[in-house]
Amino acid sequence: MSDHYPVCITRCTKNLFKKKTHVTIEYRDYKNFDEAKFLQDLTDINFNELKNFTEPNLALDQFYKLFVSVLDKHAKIKSKRVKCKNTPKWITTEINDARHKRDFFHKKGEMDNFRKWRNKVTELIRNAKRDYYKESIEENTRTSDIWKHLKEFTSRKNETSINFMTHNGISSEDPNEIANMYNDFITNISKTLIDENQRETLETAHIVNFVRSKNSMNIKFSFNHISEEEVLDLLTKLNIKKSAGADNIGPKILKIAAPIIFKPISHIINLSIATCTFPDKMKEAKITPIYKGDKSTPGNYRPISILPTLSKIFEKHLASQIRNYLNDFDLLVKEQSGFREHHSCMSALTKMTENWLSEIDNGNLTGTVYLDFSKAFDLVNHDILLQKLQMYQFDDSSLNLLKSYLKKPLPGSQAGKICLE
Repeated sequence: MSDHYPVCITRCTKNLFKKKTHVTIEYRDYKNFDEAKFLQDLTDINFNELKNFTEPNLALDQFYKLFVSVLDKHAKIKSKRVKCKNTPKWITTEINDARHKRDFFHKKGEMDNFRKWRNKVTELIRNAKRDYYKESIEENTRTSDIWKHLKEFTSRKNETSINFMTHNGISSEDPNEIANMYNDFITNISKTLIDENQRETLETAHIVNFVRSKNSMNIKFSFNHISEEEVLDLLTKLNIKKSAGADNIGPKILKIAAPIIFKPISHIINLSIATCTFPDKMKEAKITPIYKGDKSTPGNYRPISILPTLSKIFEKHLASQIRNYLNDFDLLVKEQSGFREHHSCMSALTKMTENWLSEIDNGNLTGTVYLDFSKAFDLVNHDILLQKLQMYQFDDSSLNLLKSYLKKPLPGSQAGKICLE
């Protein structure tokens, strides 16, 4: 016996085809930018009115209003449609010409000539890649530059946009809804991964004893105000190759304006320190999600956050004081290599290698256990962190400022509007 019911299958094709080959981006147009006229107009602005504000958020808002009013006059924000795909730096005119000939003969059906030029293109690309990466690695002495080129050579290619996402049982292809979904995911990830009832307990005795042994005078740590000279120095040392944050004000224009804006910026930072308030706008991050799995799942995207440049000025001032305090009293254990000057993964690896060799020389069997923490920084308990800093003799004003800094940021995810690199 047999039935005559149809046999059907359903194939999901939402991720098989690219829906967009272009995206629209916003940028500041510096084509006709006149630096002298910009600085002259900026000089005419009365930044002294910022001294009338006693709340750092209001002072920063007014600074942005005044600064952007001049910047918009000389470098308007425009939008343009661009391709997501970036042309590799090793592509040459010879390769493009060979590709055109290959495609021409393929279209004509002249297969002998097509195969000839197809092989030619393959050979040219292979040689161009080899020469480019060899020259790039040999000429660069900085480890970061060498690693950048190695990543270009070895990393898998990512799609250029997020076209579909599912979160909390809701699916969407709308760019704005995708951005909102991702914002919701990254701002609530710690609550999702850790139950609110699971409270960690902190053993304090050994920490207190360690700090006392190093800081026997119980000297309190407190953040000092920043000088106008330090602000000017930090502004002039900005890396102009870095991207702009959510405020759309890049380091290059701030570096140009440094001789005029260093005083109002120092006032805002000192006002923030005095009131123990880290301005909200300095915590607004522009998020670039980089995928590493199923593209429709928010958890498979690694967020790259770009904070406003002004935030980095403030952060550097605070970080340098914390670092100096910890180093002056030798409050960091010698085994720590992360986030320390003159330390790196190489110093950690050197220490581990020395231990391994020592154990091997003593005839012992040596083994290692490697741990990969998922969402490690997202799961840092801020309450415990502040409690530890209190045991490290941070005073109340410093703790309140850091608490304000750690308060939930305001991300501005651009999931559907940017190219993913």
